Amino acid sequence: MSERIARVALLMGLIFPVLACGSIPGLARPTPTVWVAEPWISVPEEQSVMGTSLAPAPSGTAAGIGATAPTPVEIGILKCQNNPSTGVVPAQTPIVLVWGWATDNEAKRDEFLSIGTYVVRVDTLEQDMNGAQRNLEDEGTVRWNLPIGQLPAGNHEVRLTTILAKSFTESSGTYPAGQLEDIVCQLDVRP
Repeated sequence: MSERIARVALLMGLIFPVLACGSIPGLARPTPTVWVAEPWISVPEEQSVMGTSLAPAPSGTAAGIGATAPTPVEIGILKCQNNPSTGVVPAQTPIVLVWGWATDNEAKRDEFLSIGTYVVRVDTLEQDMNGAQRNLEDEGTVRWNLPIGQLPAGNHEVRLTTILAKSFTESSGTYPAGQLEDIVCQLDVRP
């Protein structure tokens, strides 16, 4: 009997990790859980980070324990300016701002990258551009993603400023050196 128990235990020891990892086709993976790695760190109930407000965890729950991480939503700044309904975001949702530049070819894209810079402001607070990820999407297009975290409920202005060190000419026209017209997006964070 003990030999049979040993075999079952060995078998369970081999199968359970596979089931827990969700690597058997047809089985759903468990929902990711966010765990607090250092529970001894005290964070004030409300703390300002880059112009955003971090709200406390709902009462009756431990911050981060057993909670699933909300899926970030991408907001295209130009798309939001042209269609304000794309700037509606549920509260407690992480936001990633997205913008880009499309030009004629790789040489023009590289020229733009060498002379162009961006400033992003959320509610007049300049964001840290070191957090922006630049993606070269094809021979003429570049796209940036900038995670800004969660914003408190209410209306928030996102302002994208493009600054050119010198004039830039492409098939669609010539852009003068200096600051181009800002792209402004109104975010509506709803509870």
